[in-house]
Order: sequence, then structure tokens, then C-alpha cells
Amino acid sequence: MKEWSQFLEDVELKKPGSKHPSWLSHYKIASYDSQNLYLNFTDIFALNFFKEHIGPELVLFKNSNNHRIKVHIKLESSSFYKSGHPDSKSIVFKFPEDKQCMFSNFVKDKENHFVFDLLNHLPENTPTFNPLFIYGAHNSGKSHLLKAAFNHYQALGLKCLYVDAETFSEHVIYAMKNQAMNEFRKTYRICDMLFFDDVHKLAHKTATQEEFFHTFNSLQMATKSIVMASLTPASFLKDIEPRLISRFEWGLSIELPVLNKEHFPVLINTLSGSLGLDISKENKKTLLENFSLDPGSLIKAIHAISLRSHLDQDHSEKHAQVTLDDLKNQKKELTADDITLKTSNFFGLKPKDIRGPSQTKPLAFPRQLTMYLIRKHLNLPYKKMGEYFSRDHSTVMASITIIDQKLKNFEEETMNAVKRIEWDLKN
Repeated sequence: MKEWSQFLEDVELKKPGSKHPSWLSHYKIASYDSQNLYLNFTDIFALNFFKEHIGPELVLFKNSNNHRIKVHIKLESSSFYKSGHPDSKSIVFKFPEDKQCMFSNFVKDKENHFVFDLLNHLPENTPTFNPLFIYGAHNSGKSHLLKAAFNHYQALGLKCLYVDAETFSEHVIYAMKNQAMNEFRKTYRICDMLFFDDVHKLAHKTATQEEFFHTFNSLQMATKSIVMASLTPASFLKDIEPRLISRFEWGLSIELPVLNKEHFPVLINTLSGSLGLDISKENKKTLLENFSLDPGSLIKAIHAISLRSHLDQDHSEKHAQVTLDDLKNQKKELTADDITLKTSNFFGLKPKDIRGPSQTKPLAFPRQLTMYLIRKHLNLPYKKMGEYFSRDHSTVMASITIIDQKLKNFEEETMNAVKRIEWDLKN
């Protein structure tokens, strides 16, 4: 059908990445006439990708008489779809690991001990509380507890998976591109315990939510343990399907409060002990005076002492004090210049190139990405950003929209660049 082919070409020009093999290889045209097109899909992920990325543009799909052509979609099982992967044994899904997170080095207080105890007795709690949905603010220790539980039960011989929402999404995309959905589903659905972190980051990821929905159902029906962590209670999650949220609320939802400051000295002793550090009373005092805004700040400072002492092979009290002095001097708010510098370094450019007047194509993408990151992390007004880049605010808005669309389309170059630059900014 010529009109359909032309329509897809037009959408691709407007939204690069729309003609993605993740859906193009999983549908066929069943029939059509002058005002109707019937498409049959053989994979739910492909169908959802189509709905999310092509669906909004279908209002522009018209015939030669400028009459709209209605598209009818259907999910079916079909032999024309080649399942599996030609070399399925080579498909390996990598999962994040952190062996330093243990139950023994998690600092308990009267507020968080209940969650701690639940995870310590997860097998006997699963029939009653499944899923276990843990929510709490940043630096409350959610990830530590999930990783600690994973490490504990894996050591006992159980098949466990720890994964965060972003890694899960990457696995889904990888499986689709490599026609390895069978391997993906087998990996996730044969485990005894699933520890799923950052649930809130499933927002807007329709196709990923679809896969997680079926993964959740499969484990739940098999009475396997599901533990999830999120910044907010399930009912407060945004842009996540209601059917998922309702399932998150099936079991027990419980808040994990941030560690009370009165326990920060215990946190210092516990973490330094697990890292093999001997921190003096004076340096402990410096830590509490300068890095006690929240547990995360304190933990980062202690890890910095450990890392630098190992790199420099100097474990003295004086060397630790020098590290703390450096950290105090580095404490400053993120700025637009910081983001511009990190982005320019990533692309092998100079900050003045990104902010300069040049309109050459090699500079367009780095500049758009810089604008996107400044807006995301600093939430600067468009007018102020326009002044920073010596451009009209409408140009800034258009640039941010371009990057946002690339990310929604899972454009690999953009996703990798954002992840790497944000990692550099964080570290």
C-alpha cells in the first residue's frame, strides 16, 4: 500500500527512530481499502511501541482524496514471526551487583527496623505479604536493603534477581532488537525472588510496563517473592498503568524513613568498619559537621576516603583529613557551566563551541543535549536559557523537545550520551 509506505517515511522524517525494527518486523498488513487499513501484530511489545510512537500521528494518514484512512490493529499469533534468536545461547543479560551491601552493615533505628526484619524473614513473609512494596525518600536506604536481601538469599542458594527499572527497560529493548524475548522472559520468570528497584522510573515506558506486568503476574502466580522500592507509595506513582499500580498494592506497602541523625555516628562506625577504615575522632567530627545533611552525603564522603586511601596507598589520619578538606572545597551547586563543560568534554568540543553562534551540523546535537540537561537538572526558565546560549527561547524549547523525543524513541546514541554525561556530573 503506497499511502502507508509514504506515511511511515513522513513520520520517520518527523520523528527519527519511528521506523524501528522492534515493531516493523512484528506486523503485517492483513487487508486494506480506500479508507481502512488492517494491521495484525504478533508481539505485544511491538503493538505497544506502535501505539506509543506511531499512534499519535495516524490523524495525518490520508488517501489521495485527502480523506483520513482509519487504521485497525489486532494482536494475534502467527507463524510468519520468527521467534527466538539464531544464537540464543549467546544472549546474556547483565545485572547490577553490589556485594558491599549487607544486612550487617545496614544501620537500624526504631523507625526502619520493621522493614529490615521483614526482609530478613522474606520466605516466611511472602505468602502473607507479596509483593512487598517499600517506599521512601532519597537516601533512606531502600537500594541498600534490596541489594542486601539479594546478596543474602543468593548466598543461601536461591535464584535471585536484583534489577532497577532502567536496567529492566534496557533488557527489554535489547531482547526485542535481538529477537530474544523468549530468553528474556525465561531469565526473569524462573527466579525465586525478584528485587525491583526504582519502580517510579517505569513512568512513560508503556512497552516496558507491559513486559513487567506479565513478569509480575508470572511470579505472583508461582508464589515467588517480589520486593519493590519506589520514591512514593504506589497510589502516588505517575504515568504508570492503573492495572500495575493495583497489583503493587496487593501485598504490603510500607515506608522506609530516612535514618535519624542521632544514628549518624553509628553509620560512620559501621560503614568505615566494613571498608576497613580507621577513622579518627577528629575526622569523625569533621564528617558530622560537614557531611550530615543526609545519610547519602555522609556515605559518599566515607567512600571517597576509602577510594583515595587505596589509590594513594596512604591510610594515615592526615591523608584522610586532606581528602575531607578537598571534599569540603568541592561542595557547590551544579551550574549551567558545569553541564556545558561536561557535555563539551564528552563530544571533544569546547564550551564556547556549544554556546557559540555556529549552526554547523556537528554542533547541533551536542548543543541540543546541553540544553536538555540544563533544563532537566536546573529547571532554568526558557528565556534565561536563551540568554545563556544567545538564542531565542523558542529555539531552546525546540531543542529540548527533539532530545526528549529521541529518548522516548529509545535512540541509543542519545540514551548513552545522557547516561554517561549524567554519570560524569554525579561523580
